[in-house]
Formats: sequence, structure tokens, C-alpha cells
Amino acid sequence: MPLTEREARFFDVFGYLAFPGLFAREAEDITRAFETVWAEHGGGHNQRPHDHEQNSALLPFIDRHPYLCSLLDDER
Repeated sequence: MPLTEREARFFDVFGYLAFPGLFAREAEDITRAFETVWAEHGGGHNQRPHDHEQNSALLPFIDRHPYLCSLLDDER
């Protein structure tokens, strides 16, 4: 389905599109995959507890779990 003119303008201005509920059915599986990746990599702090003072990131995150990678191929 092509973007509407309004959606295209929004994307041009803000650089993203929002589709609320698009992956609602998959939310639990996405969360479970996220938690698995996060735990396998020490929560982003090299096996140390999060001190809530620093940001955490695992990049490229989506590549670290087959289920998350499969979402990129979803045709919706």
C-alpha cells in the first residue's frame, strides 16, 4: 500500500511514520526476544547492574536475535 500524501509529507518533515498497533499481536514475543538479548549481553553494562546513571545500548540490537531479524521481512 503506497503512502498517502499526508504520510509522505509527515515523513519528509519528521523522518518517521507511526503505525499504532501494527505489531500488537507480536508485542509479547518482541519483548521476550528483547529480554533474551539484553540478558545474554549483561544488560548492556558488561555484566554489571544498571546504575541508572548511564545509558545502555547494544548495537546492532535487532541482529542479535533471529525473531527480531524476521520482523524486518514482515510485509505489513
